[in-house]
Amino acid sequence: MSKSNVVIQYEDGAVLEGTVKDFLPQEPVFHLTLAGNQGKVQEVAMDDLKAIFFGNDGSDSASYREIKDFDDHYSPHENTRIVFKDGETMRGYARAINLDHRGFFFTPSDMQGNQEHVFVAFSSLRDLEVNGLRVYFTSWKEG
Repeated sequence: MSKSNVVIQYEDGAVLEGTVKDFLPQEPVFHLTLAGNQGKVQEVAMDDLKAIFFGNDGSDSASYREIKDFDDHYSPHENTRIVFKDGETMRGYARAINLDHRGFFFTPSDMQGNQEHVFVAFSSLRDLEVNGLRVYFTSWKEG
């Protein structure tokens, strides 16, 4: 995987920014090179994550207004609504959700926003809906 600018959000609310190059969804840890910290590297445990937000530079315009619901454009992916344990709700599109993995990749419905895609940890979710149907799962921490 190439280097990616990310914002890491932990379930406890802590936030870190930097770049990752060894993130693999099936691995228990990856490494974050912290932004503005002269190359300091921090190990990140997948079990502590809420989500990883992969950056997009599309929302720099002062006239930009964030879209909070599904766009009217066609997507070949599944309409997905996620609700985190902290109450944050996101809507967008998931390409594939494999309940045997630690989480899944999600594209917010707002294609011009500052998040190109998000890795969502199952352990951080309260609710997950795909095409209007609730998905029942046991999180990695609970099961």
